[in-house]
Amino acid sequence: MRRFTTLALVLAALPGALIAQAAARPMTFLDQQLMRQAGATALSPDGTQMLYTLSVQDWSEGKRYTDIYLVTVAAGPASARQLTFTKDKNETSPQWSADGRYVIFASDREGAATQLFAIRPDGGEAQRITSAKDGVGTFALTRDSTRLIFAAGKADEQQLWSLP
Repeated sequence: MRRFTTLALVLAALPGALIAQAAARPMTFLDQQLMRQAGATALSPDGTQMLYTLSVQDWSEGKRYTDIYLVTVAAGPASARQLTFTKDKNETSPQWSADGRYVIFASDREGAATQLFAIRPDGGEAQRITSAKDGVGTFALTRDSTRLIFAAGKADEQQLWSLP
């Protein structure tokens, strides 16, 4: 079911022109760059919703920017809605809390260093959780979501941290 849902989201992200052109000619590198790219899926604890990231190309900046979307599994792509809104920043690696009441994600929305944020799945403003000087790397919630474990520091000197 998860693979089917992910595939459906990816297909929904393809521009209609590329689908029509696929039969006429092979896909090129430029075609791939023009596509929105879906990824980083996370199924809710109750299995009714799924988070995913969607990256879009900004040709004026020569970069891709990523936001987080939420979709209801039963309704499929038609129910997708954007959860984070940053024009020139990235929100990545969404993870559900064990009770499904909030989502943790990484973002560079407040500067160059990536920090961790929490947001409710029903919307609202994201709240910053970390303030690591050199940014946060990988992270995970414990199974019961009572602790957030993350790596922080310079790339070759990262240490593990734990927050309640």
